[in-house]
Amino acid sequence: MWTDQIGTATGFTSPTFATIDGVRAVVAASLDGEVYVVNAITGTALPGWPQKVDISASTPTAIESSPTVAYLDGPSQPPTIIVGAGSQSVPYQNGGVVAFYATGSVRFVFHTKDTFAQWSGAKNDNSVFATPAVGDIRGNGVQDIVFGSYDHYIYALTPAGWLVPGFPIQRADTIWSSAALVDSSHTGRDDIIMGGDSTGLKSTGGVPCYGGWVTDYRYSSSTKSPWLMWERCTGQTVWSSPAIGVINPGPGNPTNEPAVVVGTSFNSPYFSNAATNEIFAFYVQNGASVPGWPVKASGPTFGSPVIAQMTFGGPPVVISTSCAHCMHGPAVVSEWSGNGARLWSANVSSQYQILSSPAVVNVDGTGPSDVLVGANPGVIVLDGANGAALYGTSLTPLGQYCSVNDVPATSPVRGTGAPASGWELAFSCTKGGVAYLYAYPLPAAPDSVEWSQWRANSAHTGIPDPWGDAKTACSVPATTDGYQLVRADGNELTSGSLPNCGGLHTSLIATPAVGQASTSDGGGYWMALSDGRVYAYGDARSYGDASTNDWTGGSVPPGAPIVGIAAAAGSDSGGYYLLDGEGHVYAFGAPYYGEPDAVDGTPVAIVADPLGGGYWVVTSTGNAYGFGTADADLGQAPGVTDIVGAASDAAGDGLWLLSANSTIHPIGAAVTEGQPVGWPATPMVGITATEGGAGYDMVTQAGVVYPFPKLPPITSPGLPEPVVAISAP
Repeated sequence: MWTDQIGTATGFTSPTFATIDGVRAVVAASLDGEVYVVNAITGTALPGWPQKVDISASTPTAIESSPTVAYLDGPSQPPTIIVGAGSQSVPYQNGGVVAFYATGSVRFVFHTKDTFAQWSGAKNDNSVFATPAVGDIRGNGVQDIVFGSYDHYIYALTPAGWLVPGFPIQRADTIWSSAALVDSSHTGRDDIIMGGDSTGLKSTGGVPCYGGWVTDYRYSSSTKSPWLMWERCTGQTVWSSPAIGVINPGPGNPTNEPAVVVGTSFNSPYFSNAATNEIFAFYVQNGASVPGWPVKASGPTFGSPVIAQMTFGGPPVVISTSCAHCMHGPAVVSEWSGNGARLWSANVSSQYQILSSPAVVNVDGTGPSDVLVGANPGVIVLDGANGAALYGTSLTPLGQYCSVNDVPATSPVRGTGAPASGWELAFSCTKGGVAYLYAYPLPAAPDSVEWSQWRANSAHTGIPDPWGDAKTACSVPATTDGYQLVRADGNELTSGSLPNCGGLHTSLIATPAVGQASTSDGGGYWMALSDGRVYAYGDARSYGDASTNDWTGGSVPPGAPIVGIAAAAGSDSGGYYLLDGEGHVYAFGAPYYGEPDAVDGTPVAIVADPLGGGYWVVTSTGNAYGFGTADADLGQAPGVTDIVGAASDAAGDGLWLLSANSTIHPIGAAVTEGQPVGWPATPMVGITATEGGAGYDMVTQAGVVYPFPKLPPITSPGLPEPVVAISAP
């Protein structure tokens, strides 16, 4: 598709997809010390880029970490690009972290400590090989930056580049591993989970391990400092970065507790330890070993494991890369079950080592997901079912004879010149003393994206999309009688003939679910979270969400939390619309018809015209703003301020508006079919049209459904989390 030159060598830095100033872009870096931001379709540099990473001198500092792109100033502001600086490959340079504004100007420069002489005869600020991760570690809504350094410390920085109170944390040896961030306590604050080296020098850092370690730190708001929740010694250094996900759902793990999966490396003083060549899995909650783990790999695991669901409705698996002798091969990619059984292994090179990490994307759009892995000859695509090389990449890898130590990244791209599939693959590599950034079109739009780039996302938190952990197979029902409910925690409840196609793992959900829309045949649904992520189940097709910025209309990015979702009329999987709290509409796979210039009240729901071609934006004050074929003259429910939901009648000439107190307010030609007598015990939260638009079901926060014209009410049992939405075909 296109190729750029980005210096003389790339090291281990991986490209990141992000949206910069409304343009889908690839962000990359090189050992020459420059950060590149290029248009994902054309490969041309965006204004203000590239930029040099100057830690303390006019000579750019080499970059091994991957660029992190995160919204430090909130979702309505441009993102920030953050890189660690310093490399073992380029001596006598100071290390640290540099953050850039989206324009290319420097936001801050942070220096690490000169703990030891990283190179003979010189004591410099030690390198940051690890990739910074961004998350809310203090539970105060602020996005902080977390990373480890060769200087033996774990750091957390505020968006301004200042140390978070209580940091840094002394760990007494070098840290290569990037942090994983997860809210394992369900308190709104992310734990910091990472690995590192340890020489057993308790006197210098209080680290009791000899070889390596994996730790979980959680920030305490009362002491304003991080607390060590648990620590596991590994006996061999941990240079790979942990992945977090549920790997063994089922009777042995009834609460779907997520695990930390990480491999050990090849530090020679610890070769004799049994932990060498092992991959570990610990439960996030307490650090206990997951049954069946650790496992013995084909060699040291320098790259970081991936957690993914390879087949629709199938169990999650772990994908790892092992470099065997780490100099002369064989380079092995393996798939492991959640209980530690090796499912397959593939030799991707009999001559060279493999130091990269895998990515998992359904490249051809059908069948099991595929594994993308960088190797010395280039990028190789493996069949997730058995590890067989696809598209002839075992003989002619992508970027042939260009050495790839980074992780390939995939993303949707749109606009003039975009590939026909709407998706692109990017990676960087080194060949003949020149560093390249390659972009290839994908042959088809993936029907699942499990781990699309390094550390799973642009904030590099190490947590896979929970969609990939939670899908279950389901089929189109013979009849469409019933409804589908979603709770705030992403759990799904269904009634009547409609199938339950799966929900989100509550332990991994980042923000609460806020809405749901069913496909017209009843064989699936879309679930929306407040941060704009959309998860497709059953025969509902994914057209992207706010995390990919793959929409038409609306502002960029959403300026307020998402409050509703509606399926576009006309087909079973013809796209959907998101509505945010400011009234902006985002169209995915469906035509965009406009949005209100201003609204009276708070936007609460978006309703698609059942005959196709438009939608209404409904507010808390009973206003309905019509766009496209949706009638803009339906009127307003007078004197109300507590509308929580809306549904359309069959003809599309009227709406039922629902108050929190269960009152139905019909506007246009809609006719009231009935409403509960007296106030329900908990407020109403949603309404959906049923019976071809001839009636409606309304649901309370406690999950009590009132079907009209059908009676009596139906109680959904056992709901620890509130219901937030109801949908039906």
